[in-house]
Amino acid sequence: MTNAANFLHVTQMMISRQLKNLEELEKKLSVQKRGLIIESADKIGWS
Repeated sequence: MTNAANFLHVTQMMISRQLKNLEELEKKLSVQKRGLIIESADKIGWS
């Protein structure tokens, strides 16, 4: 039982770390996307 519980705990920690990484990536991507939209608008002359 201890082994199984330990394994689950470690797995949960790994998953939550991966989720945090994904959230960070999402933030960076949304900032980049915003930048690209603004850049495109500048080139087209919409801003």
